[in-house]
Amino acid sequence: MKCFRNVLVLSLCVATPVLSGCAASGQKSGANAHPLLGAWDMKTTLGGQVYDAVMTISRENGKFVGMWESMGREMEMFDLKVSGTTLTFSRSAGRGVEMHFTGTFKDDAVTGSYTSPMGELECSGTRQKEG
Repeated sequence: MKCFRNVLVLSLCVATPVLSGCAASGQKSGANAHPLLGAWDMKTTLGGQVYDAVMTISRENGKFVGMWESMGREMEMFDLKVSGTTLTFSRSAGRGVEMHFTGTFKDDAVTGSYTSPMGELECSGTRQKEG
């Protein structure tokens, strides 16, 4: 019995990180698969300067949800909608300023732009590579 228990514990220790990694990565799998799920390296151009960010899109209760991480801050993406290959969302830029993104995705690329009080800002990104 002790041997069986040790095998069971070992199996759980090995399987849990693997399964957790699959769920945490947001990568597509099974019936809920969608090509937009996962982490994306994004670049936004403002005044000739390029700002890097990570956009992570997942599903919760059948709805798309997203987080935007830039300059050491995480911001929730809201009003996130996906229709065909079109992606739209809004997010805070701090100090009460909202930015509204409209773009498209195909394969491992996202392109689009923000509208904000600062005008229109170009934004593009590529899917982060696994591993």
